[in-house]
Amino acid sequence: TSHGVDGVNMLQNVLAIDEVLTCYENSKCVSQVDANDDNPSVLNFPDRFVEESFKEFERWSDGRWLRTATRGSGPQSLSSCGLEIDIDTSPLACAAACASLGLKFALLPGDRVNVKRSAGRLLELPEDAEVLGAYQGRLWYKIISQKSEGGSLSEGGGRAWFWDESEVVDNSLQVLGESKAQGIDLPLLDKFKCCAAGGLRIVYSGGAVVRSDLEIFDGSENIGTIPDGTIIPQ
Repeated sequence: TSHGVDGVNMLQNVLAIDEVLTCYENSKCVSQVDANDDNPSVLNFPDRFVEESFKEFERWSDGRWLRTATRGSGPQSLSSCGLEIDIDTSPLACAAACASLGLKFALLPGDRVNVKRSAGRLLELPEDAEVLGAYQGRLWYKIISQKSEGGSLSEGGGRAWFWDESEVVDNSLQVLGESKAQGIDLPLLDKFKCCAAGGLRIVYSGGAVVRSDLEIFDGSENIGTIPDGTIIPQ
């Protein structure tokens, strides 16, 4: 139920990599035996590996992917395995990530926004961020103007990170200038799923409180109450 790659696909990727490395190691052994042979051995990789490599090359040629360090990356490039990512800058991927967050508008790479929340909390001083693209269903950005005291763009604030649902509620992202996707409205996804056949019954005597925020803190408002005994249908 979480974002990202599921465990089955990760295991399949590991097995596929092991197969490729095994082919490479076997070819090295053969080439050492046939070092004096006039017909050198040919390195034979699995067909699907060659096909996926060519497709990956075509994608990079299109300029669609952006490799960037994240806030969890080490000081040296490619020194932290899995913490430098290839961001998808295509409009479709970005729009899908925006819809998954619950945004009613699309943000594309290069768009600049004013950020009012971090980890669900209201910031004392808003920050400016630039949208980078999408990765594993998340919308990634980097801070370009940090006004809070003690903030540092070089130590992590200026590196890529992603928004979650608690950071975009209540118009917490305000577009600066004109968005590249100006005028395009996104559908509001029905993300609440009730698995009970008879629906969900409110049993608290005071009713269920509906708040304006995913987090409960001083800045969130009570926008309504669902009475006791109400059944929310499946």
